[in-house]
Amino acid sequence: MCLPAEVLVELERGVQKALRSGDDEHLHILGYGEISCVLSVTSRGRAYAVKRLPPFESEEAYQAYGRVFYEYLDALSRAGVEPVRSHLQVVTGEGRRVQAYCIQPRHEAESLGPNFLAACGLEEGRRFISEVVAATAGCVDKRLGLDAQLSNWVATDQGVRYLDVTTPMLRDESGAPLLDTKLFLLALPWALRGLTDIFLVDEIMKQYHDRRRALLDMAANLHKERLQQWIPEVISVANGHVEPPMTVEETRDYYRRDARMWAILLWLRRMDRAWQLHVRRRPYPFLLPGEIER
Repeated sequence: MCLPAEVLVELERGVQKALRSGDDEHLHILGYGEISCVLSVTSRGRAYAVKRLPPFESEEAYQAYGRVFYEYLDALSRAGVEPVRSHLQVVTGEGRRVQAYCIQPRHEAESLGPNFLAACGLEEGRRFISEVVAATAGCVDKRLGLDAQLSNWVATDQGVRYLDVTTPMLRDESGAPLLDTKLFLLALPWALRGLTDIFLVDEIMKQYHDRRRALLDMAANLHKERLQQWIPEVISVANGHVEPPMTVEETRDYYRRDARMWAILLWLRRMDRAWQLHVRRRPYPFLLPGEIER
């Protein structure tokens, strides 16, 4: 699963160029999440999907993250969720900083959850939804969390596989997260980090450890994917695993709140990028998406 070092170095050079200029047209971007993006790389005839992680302040910080990352992969597998083969790889960062990438095999676009569901027939779609719901319901608990949105799943001949492993949602016996979430707060404007730290840990992350909220988030996100026709099917299957039952109206209300929050955060990040690039004259450390239809 390792990329040749020179390939990853060249990719990082391209990313740095985009960060300095604010122009990412020369990069092959597969897609954006709310915090980070996924890039495509081809090496020795193989295609890879690579996610650039926020920079680590030290080798010790990276090693601590790596331990939780691989522990999360094992925990998912033990809970019945099969993650896509994933590997961490490092390139040299500035000063003592460590820049890491998550390397995964690239899957065909039509096998990704939303695309698969948009094109498949009724029986295939029902089977896919049932597999994702069952995997989520059997996995999520107070110790192990999961972001079950369909964009994080891929359909394979061996069943569904899980993609989004770079935010290891693991807690210890006391309920404290094993992941240092401050790493991902670096993507937010400095002035917001203290407030968002409380919000992120206590609200956003909490939902991924609650079976009902994780499944509600999955169903509600189908509004964003323009797959509303599948929401009743998701709710029907999910309600076999949760109480109280979910409703279509609840998914609409949930999605409106969620979309509003992420839209505001993205606007603030764009303002921060403009400030960094044009006023402070220094690179902005994250690639940001263009307009997102919500």
